[in-house]
Amino acid sequence: MAIFEKTIRNQNFDTLLRKLEHAIPDSSWSAELEAGSDFKEGSARCSVRVFERYSMVGGNRLSLTLTLFQNGDEPIRLSAIAAGGSQAVREASATTAHPHLSIQGIHRLSNRRPCSTSQAGTLRPE
Repeated sequence: MAIFEKTIRNQNFDTLLRKLEHAIPDSSWSAELEAGSDFKEGSARCSVRVFERYSMVGGNRLSLTLTLFQNGDEPIRLSAIAAGGSQAVREASATTAHPHLSIQGIHRLSNRRPCSTSQAGTLRPE
């Protein structure tokens, strides 16, 4: 399991969400958007997306849960949590063996122009 959290400035919430919704499934023949949920309260909004893909290497499924949060015109908060893909072997985690549905993929997508961050995103392996 790995967690990636990032603050993103100067990007439109809807544009970033749509970009991620399309880029993640397009990155792998088996990646799919499995579920999504959207909330809005006043000027705050939150979108959650769950992606899965089949791993031929491990013979199992990997999941990536993506959360975007924004309050009014404040920066977008992105959280991505990758899980699965391992069979009690740490090296077979979703962050190293499966780059097409991974935290590194989210990091690359969220760093494309026009995007600036207030702090670098960090990987926090479990």
